[in-house]
Amino acid sequence: GLFGFGSSGSTITKGTDDELILTSAATDNLGGSISMEQDPYIISNVSGELWFEARIRTSSIITLERPFIIGLIAPVTPTILDPLIAAGGGLISTADFVGFQRVEADTTTYDTTHQAGGVAQVIHDNGVGALVADTYVKLGMHFNINGDLKVHFYTNGVEHPTAHTVIDALGTSFPSDIGLRLIYAYINGAATASTSSIDWWRVAQVAA
Repeated sequence: GLFGFGSSGSTITKGTDDELILTSAATDNLGGSISMEQDPYIISNVSGELWFEARIRTSSIITLERPFIIGLIAPVTPTILDPLIAAGGGLISTADFVGFQRVEADTTTYDTTHQAGGVAQVIHDNGVGALVADTYVKLGMHFNINGDLKVHFYTNGVEHPTAHTVIDALGTSFPSDIGLRLIYAYINGAATASTSSIDWWRVAQVAA
């Protein structure tokens, strides 16, 4: 139920501990991703409780070298410049996404964020976390805890300060009107053959 994309010279391989390793060619602005083939998850004011968590690592925490996103995205046909753009490594403006983002300017940190396609991206907590090169970190989201209609973000089980309230099912300010699927994507910000690895990811949702 998964598919991968990689620009020229990239690979997706299995590591010694069965993790998936996304490796790029040593060329600026090349990208890759792994994603689901289906999009069964909905986050709206009428949808059920949802849990997401993934255990990932990146080989480089140097500025420019390894922008990435991980979380839930609407159906996408990946290319070198979709869902991430070359200039800065952030989300393409048409993406419907909720999760975590590391842009080119970041080193050991990342952002919690969402974007409704065609609407300005919202950064909830900017520059959070503490990435260490080649060290796993667990990133998670929990929506609608006890009916609060909020998306809560976590690193290694510790909640970040800002939760986002999903106010409707219209998709005007949050990707609440479209099915979402898992995605882990990167784009190179420098001519370095760095890697992104995923040990596991899990998502579950209660039917509304």
